[in-house]
Amino acid sequence: MSHDITKDESVGLFSYAKGMSIFLMASLLMTVSIALILSFSMHEYFSLSPEIMLVILCFATIYFFVVNFRVVRGSFRAVKILKYTLYILIVFFLPSIFMRSFEITSIVVNFICLTFPILSILIIQSSIYLVFVKKQHDAVQNWKNIQAEAVVAQQRESAEVIDASKDSIN
Repeated sequence: MSHDITKDESVGLFSYAKGMSIFLMASLLMTVSIALILSFSMHEYFSLSPEIMLVILCFATIYFFVVNFRVVRGSFRAVKILKYTLYILIVFFLPSIFMRSFEITSIVVNFICLTFPILSILIIQSSIYLVFVKKQHDAVQNWKNIQAEAVVAQQRESAEVIDASKDSIN
């Protein structure tokens, strides 16, 4: 998987806005996927109280937000983690499909629960999403370089002040 920007990729404000909108769409779909799949699967597999179910959903949401924040910082490893998390959720959900009655509402809910993570995976693998992550990674690296240069310049200034004060004392 190459993370290089090709010649065909447009640069400028609108390409960043397109990448950001794709990122936000994927984030929204993943959040809904996690909530739907975990709530329906936990209901089918275990008879948990609503409070425990809410705690599990809160922990899953916090996990998602932490990993998604790493994506915003340009981490391709976090993108892979999100993708594998969605695969695990799909596999976790599949047996619960057969545990339900095959009514029309159940079929629609199952379809929605499977469509959202699949769409999320497709968006995560898209070139627009990966270019957005690459741009975020480059921006973070540039910011770190600027901070490092500022620290070096500050240290150089303080060394010059110390040398000047030593010279004035002598």
